[in-house]
Amino acid sequence: MTFQESIRKIYVERKDDAMKNDFGKTLLIGGSKRYPNGILISAQLAALSGTGYVALGVPTSIYETTASRAILTQIYEPSIFESDSIEYDALRVTMLAKKYQSILIGPGIAETKENLKLLRSLLNDYRGNLIIDATGLKLFKQIEYFEPKANILLTPHIGEIRMLLDSNSDSRNPKDYLNEVKRYCKNKNVNILLKSNQSILVNKEGKSFNNDYPSTPCLAKAGSGDGLAGLLAGLLAYADKILGYEETILFTDKLFHEAALIAQNELSAGLADVLDLKDGVKRIIKRVL
Repeated sequence: MTFQESIRKIYVERKDDAMKNDFGKTLLIGGSKRYPNGILISAQLAALSGTGYVALGVPTSIYETTASRAILTQIYEPSIFESDSIEYDALRVTMLAKKYQSILIGPGIAETKENLKLLRSLLNDYRGNLIIDATGLKLFKQIEYFEPKANILLTPHIGEIRMLLDSNSDSRNPKDYLNEVKRYCKNKNVNILLKSNQSILVNKEGKSFNNDYPSTPCLAKAGSGDGLAGLLAGLLAYADKILGYEETILFTDKLFHEAALIAQNELSAGLADVLDLKDGVKRIIKRVL
């Protein structure tokens, strides 16, 4: 399926009697007093995914900050801790696992024992599409054994893949890590989207997939990964039923980078940031209408 055909299938060809549940529900978990805005960036991009329902799980320490800035249609899953931890009891985790087709955990999250416990519960009990990004990857590295029921997608940039692999390489070329990443994916039973100017997807069988889009340096800024993770979470809540799992990830990565190229061409690579991609995503979709 071409890029344009995928856009039409996901964004355009919707039944007149459609309901929000037809397009999945996604939960974005993250945020802390030190990094209150990463999860909001994820939420901004998730809103462009076409999913029917976006919820945020943030610690009470930043609830007022995020609630005052989030998109009005987004709701909150309450945390039971009055701190930077986003812990839910066992019953609540079970309820989350049933309610959401995709869950993102990581942007801005604090490295606490409670958040580590939450991630371990999701790894063992959640059955949907689980995306782990940013500080969530540091928590993931601390978990040696789990029995996954979910489709797990790690979204590291080059520095984070070095951390996961315990690599001493200073290469910026994602292809230089490819063999190690393939072994890691098969060993851990996870998928990895290795983020770069030319990202590479490796699935849990060790098969790699390349994308085709022009490179742009305007994504070399804080917050870019949070935005891509949010867009992935939104699309993986429902589009994998239309395109397939790997195809949805590759489509999302291409859409994100093509929108970045529009922002670069109009604002320059130095001025454009991740929130400028919102207009680019909408314009790319409008071209297909």
